[in-house]
Amino acid sequence: MLAIMGDFSLIKWGMVRDITSEIIPYGDPDQTGVDLKAHNQIAYRTEAMFSYAVIEPKAFAVLKTSTEEGA
Repeated sequence: MLAIMGDFSLIKWGMVRDITSEIIPYGDPDQTGVDLKAHNQIAYRTEAMFSYAVIEPKAFAVLKTSTEEGA
């Protein structure tokens, strides 16, 4: 796929819920084996959930590479 062309005003998107955020001062939140407090670190975790809808799919085209030899 090279590109997607179309009328992008026909894509609607929005946030499903509020953005949440937390500070993690200790522990191993990402399972790497490194304790944050032991290494004088903290972690920030932020989550957001978005949703989208394509109002008219026929308003878009996918540009692909040629399948012909020598093209």
